[in-house]
Amino acid sequence: MKRFAWGLGTLAVATTVALTTAGRLTLKQLGVSGAEGVFPGWYPLHGLVRWDSGWYANIAENGYHYTPGVESPVAFFPVYPLTVRFVAWALSVHPYLAGVLVSAVCGVLAVVLFQRWADTQLPPPTARSATLLLVCSPYAFFLFGVMYSESLFLCLVLGAFLALEHERPWLAALLGALAT
Repeated sequence: MKRFAWGLGTLAVATTVALTTAGRLTLKQLGVSGAEGVFPGWYPLHGLVRWDSGWYANIAENGYHYTPGVESPVAFFPVYPLTVRFVAWALSVHPYLAGVLVSAVCGVLAVVLFQRWADTQLPPPTARSATLLLVCSPYAFFLFGVMYSESLFLCLVLGAFLALEHERPWLAALLGALAT
C-alpha cells in the first residue's frame, strides 16, 4: 500500500511538471510570471509559479506589509510562506524554487497520508481507489509542485486526522491550528 501511494505521488509530480511545461510553451498569452524575470528559459518553473505564487514569494522574502488603498499580502495565511522562507534559506535558493519544492514534497506526502487515513476508514480496494481519485481529480494539479499552499494544508489536515485516529489529540490540535 505504501509503495502504491508513493508511486502515485511521484507520478503526479512528474505529470504536473510535464503538463506545465507543455502549457507554458504553448500558451504564452497568459502573460508574464515573476519567474520569467528570475529564471529565463526555465519553462516548467514558469508554469508552476503564477498569480498568487508571487504573493507567497514576496511574503517569504519581505514578510507582511499593508498600505491602505494598495493590494497587499495580508490575506494569505502565514504557514506556507514561512515554510517557503525556511526552505529557501536552508537550501540557499530563490523562494520560487523553494515554493515548488515545498509544494511537490507536501503533495507526495499528502497522497501517502491520505492513503494511510483511508486505510483506517475503508477496505483496501476502496482505499486504493479513493487515493487514485485524489491524485486524478482536476484540482490535484495544485498539490504537485504548483507554488500554492493547498498541498501543505492537505498534509496538515490529514496529519490531524491521523493523529486523532491514533488518539493523539494534542498533536491533532497543533496540526489543525497550523492548517488554519
